Amino acid sequence: MFLLIIPFFIFADSETEFDVAKCYDSASSNDALNACASEDYALADQKLNQVYTKLIEQIKGNINPDAIEQSDAAIETLNRLIASEKAWILYRDTQCNFEGTVMIGGEGESVVITGCLSRLTKERAKILEESIIQPKIEY
Repeated sequence: MFLLIIPFFIFADSETEFDVAKCYDSASSNDALNACASEDYALADQKLNQVYTKLIEQIKGNINPDAIEQSDAAIETLNRLIASEKAWILYRDTQCNFEGTVMIGGEGESVVITGCLSRLTKERAKILEESIIQPKIEY
């Protein structure tokens, strides 16, 4: 008798692999705090880009020259998504610059701004992820 053992791994998404709270707790300088905030933001931005790309691809998949009404709706949806993303980026950057004023001129200003960028980027990724149509599973 042979026993086949297949390893089962649960891969954490990039958001859970990096524990920003632990990073902040162990940071002993402003540079270290900036590094924590920057890493957290980079991972959040990477996640957002993945979700945004998947959503774009899904919408583009509905563009079909043989189904004009469906294609027109998909093109309009794509245009609105792109416009929404541009407006959101402007909002995110402006809001985070405003939030940074709690430490205006101080060494912590960039940490506050980058933390805000991370927070809002995670929120945006979640919102867009909810817009992705999940494929139906047939049994």
